[in-house]
Amino acid sequence: VDAKVAIAAIFPKVRSCYVELRQRAPQAQGRMLMRFRVSNGDDGRGSTGELFLKETQFTDPKYLTCVRDAIDSTKVTLKDPTANGTVTFPLFLTPEDVDRHNSAP
Repeated sequence: VDAKVAIAAIFPKVRSCYVELRQRAPQAQGRMLMRFRVSNGDDGRGSTGELFLKETQFTDPKYLTCVRDAIDSTKVTLKDPTANGTVTFPLFLTPEDVDRHNSAP
């Protein structure tokens, strides 16, 4: 599984969750170390799921649910349609991510 492709697929959704969190808690920022699984689907695309937060500085339940839902609903284009794998990556979200989200087309 191409980790860069998987991360690029989920990041906009996770960033949207963060934008929503910042509306409730403007000072929110922090790091998450997440692991999720990419499984091949019948349509040649991978489904993401099985999120495990190895570490998080975020405690807002609504935000964490949003992130889980984002991971569970993302599809990834796979170079190898039979590929399965696990992606682990750190994510640090700051107010600048909200600005980038708001200026995105």
